[in-house]
Amino acid sequence: MSRIHFKLTLPIDVAVFASPADPWGKIQDQFVDAVTAQLSAMDKCIQRYTNGKTVPMPQPFHFELPEKTTLTTVIYPAGVSDETLETQRKELHAELGLDNKPFFRRAMAFCFPYDEMKIKYLRNVHKYLPSPDPNEFKISVVHGSYFYYHCLQDNENDAEWGAPYRCLQVIISWFNYQGYFDKPVPTVTEMQEILAKVDEGFVNLVEGKDWIPLEQMVAILNVFSISAITKDIRQDVDEPIDLSLHFKEQGTPVVLSAEPFACVLLGIAVNEEANVKKILVLDTIYTGSDDLATIIEKAVDWKDEEFLSGLEVYGLFLPQRPEGV
Repeated sequence: MSRIHFKLTLPIDVAVFASPADPWGKIQDQFVDAVTAQLSAMDKCIQRYTNGKTVPMPQPFHFELPEKTTLTTVIYPAGVSDETLETQRKELHAELGLDNKPFFRRAMAFCFPYDEMKIKYLRNVHKYLPSPDPNEFKISVVHGSYFYYHCLQDNENDAEWGAPYRCLQVIISWFNYQGYFDKPVPTVTEMQEILAKVDEGFVNLVEGKDWIPLEQMVAILNVFSISAITKDIRQDVDEPIDLSLHFKEQGTPVVLSAEPFACVLLGIAVNEEANVKKILVLDTIYTGSDDLATIIEKAVDWKDEEFLSGLEVYGLFLPQRPEGV
């Protein structure tokens, strides 16, 4: 029978987890086992995605899964779109018992500390906070990753009016990081230009550097094909939104806006017996430096729900993630 021969230099990339006390011989064995397993996975990838004489280059990606202390490595073929790979991702979800939120899109690959240092913006700053006691609270938080944006970043003089734009940057970064699209996160100036093009009626709002309401926030995200549910809440009339359900089903960051205040809600903790709630709040009005310790102290916090009591009326913007993994 005829055969096709080809030669590939495979990009082996394995991660092993070891204790500092482990002997070097044990760690060597772990590396050998990991490389052997990855070569086998690459072989399966090549067989699955070879098309005629077109042979794909297998590429390893490491992913961080909830409630797992090690990384999960997946082999994808180079040059094949994430849309085409959805079947493989669904198989992984079924095998690992994961729900229908994305975990294995290329954009979600684990970022090692060395690579993290190269990124301009801080990622997932809430993870450095101690969470409420899980024995007392049922905790629901944002799924996946986002970047933290706040006023006065990128040499923008937006301290008095820029917080809603910064909230949108956080939202867009989330969709970007989950691999739903690869458009860059727009600057405040670029979002103002979007508004001016969308509707001439917004020009005065932009030129006057006014606080933008939910209607304009929706207009900006429509350009990125991001849909959302918007709610205007009156404390004395409306029932509060069930944010636990939102974070469980959608997993997206939520924007709360009440001029002159805007923030991103990243989670909620509920103690049903004591009828107590805590809300994880990311402050985009913050104007300090991008120092992680300072941001943890001043810009992100689990707040008692009383922080809403001073807002008679406020708007909620709940982005809806696309279907599929």
